[in-house]
Amino acid sequence: MITAPLRTIMRSTGSLARITRIDRRHLSATRSILQDVKTPSEKITVVPFMLDPTSAQQKMKENALLSTITIPNAIYAFALRWFGESVTPFLHEFGLGGNGLKHERTKAVYWPIWRFTLLADIDIPGTTKSPSLIMFNSTGLSGNSFSPVSLLDFTQPELPDDLLPWDAEQDLKQLESVGVDVDAVPFSVDPLKVMQGLKRKVGRHVRLGDMKVDLERDVNEILFAAYPIYFPLYVSEWSFKLNDDSKERRISIVMNADDADPRECRCVKPMIPGLGEKTRNFGYWMEMPHIIPDPDSPHPEPKGDIHRTVAQSYVDWLNPATRRNTLVGEQDPRSGSLVAPTSPLEQLDVEESEIAWNDPRVQSWSGEERKENTNWMMAQAARVMMEGQLQKMQRAEKKADNKPVTTLRIDMQKRDDGSRGMPSFSKVTMEEAIAAARKSVEEAKRDVESQKPQWLKARETKEK
Repeated sequence: MITAPLRTIMRSTGSLARITRIDRRHLSATRSILQDVKTPSEKITVVPFMLDPTSAQQKMKENALLSTITIPNAIYAFALRWFGESVTPFLHEFGLGGNGLKHERTKAVYWPIWRFTLLADIDIPGTTKSPSLIMFNSTGLSGNSFSPVSLLDFTQPELPDDLLPWDAEQDLKQLESVGVDVDAVPFSVDPLKVMQGLKRKVGRHVRLGDMKVDLERDVNEILFAAYPIYFPLYVSEWSFKLNDDSKERRISIVMNADDADPRECRCVKPMIPGLGEKTRNFGYWMEMPHIIPDPDSPHPEPKGDIHRTVAQSYVDWLNPATRRNTLVGEQDPRSGSLVAPTSPLEQLDVEESEIAWNDPRVQSWSGEERKENTNWMMAQAARVMMEGQLQKMQRAEKKADNKPVTTLRIDMQKRDDGSRGMPSFSKVTMEEAIAAARKSVEEAKRDVESQKPQWLKARETKEK
């Protein structure tokens, strides 16, 4: 997808400023090669550039101004937000106009990302605890390990189900009409190694209530699928000097370009130097990670501790701590800059050609496989929920003494149109309620078996 020399340079440089300058020198050769080289896999899909460069530039300028942490620039930023660039000449008359801030460059790039579907269950020998699932759907991370862009969270935004296949020749020309070049960064992160990296971060043992869970022994990976996607970004570089005697500080701003409305596009700036000493530092970028458990996943008692543990470990793994440059003689933290930490994804680095593109677990975002995966996860969630409810009822049976209880009865039988019966309240004995729950569990198990993805069945048959 990109020239080998450029790829080597990308890994050896330490800032977006340097990589952008290198891109410009190699741009012509890189673009022609990108258009001639065959796409590494037809499974790669693409999110189109929807945001125009002018709107993106204004939004990124606002964030760069706010990153300087000066009152004049903050006023200028809010004025731009409300009135646009037309207000600039007026503000200049009052000495407001990006004091000390200089725009260096902006690049439009297609950044590789992976979205994942993960389903695993927890089975602890010798316990009677309710069953539990670890479920992540559409969780995302960078497909290239270059820092600091790879430290961003790519779980958001939600993507349409019908993304088109990646076509380098056409997709890199999307902004040609406005005179903007688009570059593509190669995939270098092996998605099939993600679980290994996460397990190293989580550690072998975690707590589930009053029990210790062994991730190697007790957690069974049921389904894992990875979807390669090219995502549109604008990356800009700015320089800032607080005053003539201050050292120059570099500010990187990254903005999504997946929506025509800039208000709907994520625009992030680095953590402000000095602020991390007063608030929790979420990493290099000033944004709250969206890498969280699927909200529809069933949480057993006690409230899915392991689910949150794994999710938080994922966040911590991909957001290593940052440190501020120590500037000799400088007292004002606004003149400092954050040092981008090494990306933990470097542990998963391979050449693009070494990624197992033909592995059935690597799938197209727009393919039928992803739909099957989602439906199966929902069926698994329903099964676990009903099994947990049955276990609760069995524990309560001893206390009920078979007295009538009010229960929520759900008719699980499918109708001709594929729908199910509506929930209804009825007073039944505990014995009758347990019998009905067992029936629902068996129906849910049949649903799980019938909706199992075909690709997964074929893979399991091949591995036997």
